Amino acid sequence: MITLLMTLIGDDPKEQERFEQFFYLYEQRAFQRAFNFMKNEQDALDVLQEAFIAIAKNFGKIHDNNSKKTRNYVMTIVENMARKELARRSRRVKSEEALLEKWRLDLYNRWQDHGFEELELVDLIYTMPKTYSDLMYMFYVHKYTVNEIADLMGISNAAVRKRLERARLMLKDMMGKSHG
Repeated sequence: MITLLMTLIGDDPKEQERFEQFFYLYEQRAFQRAFNFMKNEQDALDVLQEAFIAIAKNFGKIHDNNSKKTRNYVMTIVENMARKELARRSRRVKSEEALLEKWRLDLYNRWQDHGFEELELVDLIYTMPKTYSDLMYMFYVHKYTVNEIADLMGISNAAVRKRLERARLMLKDMMGKSHG
């Protein structure tokens, strides 16, 4: 990471040396602060990298590596980067949940439009491979969220969403064949 950051400092060897000292002075403390927010080492490292890139771009404004003002500045940048990342993820999760709710309503409307009774739909779900039937049952019948299903099944949220997408397509095909 330090090599990338040094390219942002410029060609002055004194500034590069000062930045290198700065980086090693704050690296562990900044990582710890990022980790406290992100609760995951890789995510904390990503936040740390983004924070140090932002700092490197403005390093000329830092005159004393050891001042309280500089320490506060570094921690504030790290905290803001972590909050920004968490907010971005929260927005993504909310939009994904809205999409999944739309899928629920679309499926509900589709089986009603095709004259399916609820029990017929549940029967169709149970004829699917177990990987998909359990997931569909939890999501559509019991109204579990993606996070809850991921926890229960021991898989990632992304895997749940992908399996739901595949299962939905499979069920749509099965519905067409059943009431075609």
